[in-house]
Amino acid sequence: MALLAPAFGAHADYVWELAGAFDRTEQSADHARLSTSEFETDQLSLSATHYFDPVAEGSGPLALAPFFDPRTNLSVVAGDGNTTDRFWAGPNSLRVTTGEEDLSDYSLRGVYVFPESKWYAGGEYARNEGERGFSSTALTGTGFGESSDDVEGYALLAGKYFGKGATRLELTLERSTEESKTSSTSCSFSGFCSTSSQVFEQTFETTRLAVMHVRQFRSATYALLGDISEERFRDGTFNGVSFDDSGFDLDPPRTYFVGAELYPVPTIGVRLGYETVDSTGIEEDTVSVGASWFVRRNVGLELTLSRLATDYTDSFFVDDPVDTNRAVLRVTGRL
Repeated sequence: MALLAPAFGAHADYVWELAGAFDRTEQSADHARLSTSEFETDQLSLSATHYFDPVAEGSGPLALAPFFDPRTNLSVVAGDGNTTDRFWAGPNSLRVTTGEEDLSDYSLRGVYVFPESKWYAGGEYARNEGERGFSSTALTGTGFGESSDDVEGYALLAGKYFGKGATRLELTLERSTEESKTSSTSCSFSGFCSTSSQVFEQTFETTRLAVMHVRQFRSATYALLGDISEERFRDGTFNGVSFDDSGFDLDPPRTYFVGAELYPVPTIGVRLGYETVDSTGIEEDTVSVGASWFVRRNVGLELTLSRLATDYTDSFFVDDPVDTNRAVLRVTGRL
């Protein structure tokens, strides 16, 4: 530990934050023994954030430096990944479907901070693309096909830092459009084949309000986080036929998140989070734990583990939980 003391002894400023993250997600579900599904996703992403004025590390937790000293910044994120999935349906159909999907995403985000008032405003553009191929076998024949998903989103945000970086309040307005295309061919064992295709497009608008409050207790620092959002369906098309939300009498899904972070020393942090999604016919609850460690002043490691449990509240479905496990490892460097 003595060798690390000089690295933490002096405060410094930085204008670049570079990061790489490895994200792995797994799911395996057995629905009342009638069907079983599983999938796993591996994704690697790289990000770069440039602060137009140097960020001062100060004497607080290194992970919270951009919170205590907010600066105008521009960031870009790019990711690439792969998903494999398999589905067994039974006992009557005895159908097995397997698929593999290539994923890519990127985003651009900019925030301008007014130095005196600590108000800030910004925007974000994000795009996610997926190309999937699949094949299936059943007692009645075989099938194969391909599908693509393209999600494009825009967001406007505004917020303010109150006090000397003690509280941050942020409002975000998002609009996203998802386009899905599917082409499939089914063949019977007699040799007869049929082909079908579908094009589905839908637009959503999301309003999100988030708050973060940081306090110091003796030599430790803790943060409390809260987030509430509501997603509304606006319109869509199916094979060229338009429809909107006028024919749906459903409450929009709402997402609630609460979390806490504790930094016993400036280089180490631990956190706990809980998120729940309240939607018609389905409930999703996610519990996450994480830890961060700046092994040097400008090099940090972060590990987050989470589990998503899904319950079907609609009587049409059997109320069996579906668990999705996720692990994210992130490495950060500051210059």
